[in-house]
Amino acid sequence: AYSYLGFKLGSFDTSKQINVYNSSSKMNNQKLRQAIAYGMDIETVTEVIYQGLHKRANSLIPPVFSFYDASLRGYSYDAKEAKALLDEAGYIDIDGDGFREDPQM
Repeated sequence: AYSYLGFKLGSFDTSKQINVYNSSSKMNNQKLRQAIAYGMDIETVTEVIYQGLHKRANSLIPPVFSFYDASLRGYSYDAKEAKALLDEAGYIDIDGDGFREDPQM
């Protein structure tokens, strides 16, 4: 299986047959996207669900291919880094309910 997480940063213009970038898209915030990547504990999922038979890739090229570049850093689970990036992006818990609010709201 091959899984990936993608982010919608615009829309497809069917009349022009092109992707149209939306600079005000919520997911346009790089720190938010990085926080999501650091917040995904793929290693635990691999151990518990896949019983170690799953291998995390660090790019769109899966590790089963000979031209896979294992030297790429990728993102490993780091809750502290994810929280710090969310703080930098302006996603903070304003009302103390345990959930971070969207800075655009």
